Amino acid sequence: MHLKDNLRSLLKKHDMTVAQLSRKANTPAQNIHNWLNGLKAKDIEQVKRVARVFSVSLDYLIFGEKVLDNAELSDEVLAGTWEVILRKPKGENT
Repeated sequence: MHLKDNLRSLLKKHDMTVAQLSRKANTPAQNIHNWLNGLKAKDIEQVKRVARVFSVSLDYLIFGEKVLDNAELSDEVLAGTWEVILRKPKGENT
């Protein structure tokens, strides 16, 4: 779990204290301290609020995984050969 490392990095990057984050994310400071000390988060809603404060995805905050942008996503999705078949839904008269 990368939560403690990512959280520590984001606090430093945004020059924010745990108390400030606690107020902005409406999350108990003790929970944030626990996460920074490596304890697992028990309330995912609190972690989501922290992610929103930093404008990062939940995946990034917890796992350190970068969200793919459209260019990266399209390269993966469009790889290979695809066939698309268009049909009218059953029962449609138009």
